Amino acid sequence: MAKILLLKNDRLGEDENGLGNKLLNGALSIAYDEEKKIKSLETIVLINRGVLLATRENEMALEALKNLSNLGIEVLMCATCVEHFNLKDLEVGEVVSAKIIMPLILQKEVVSL
Repeated sequence: MAKILLLKNDRLGEDENGLGNKLLNGALSIAYDEEKKIKSLETIVLINRGVLLATRENEMALEALKNLSNLGIEVLMCATCVEHFNLKDLEVGEVVSAKIIMPLILQKEVVSL
């Protein structure tokens, strides 16, 4: 079954001196390496602070998201979240409404980080 990776933050766990960013960057890089072999991810959804991953502020995560996108994985970002953070220069993915995101989340297996 195709999976959706739901990223709700720009870091994993409690951020202690940048540890959360390192953990998320590592997780995305591993996801890329694994996805080249197993091809189980269909979509990555960025909500809340997760939309910040599609900007140049987090170059390592952005690079991993671009690589995953190049494998054919759809990257979707919550329009309300993008607007809230006033993001203009998004480097990867598509900005969509909850009307697009919610049916995907309800119909597919979701892995949330």
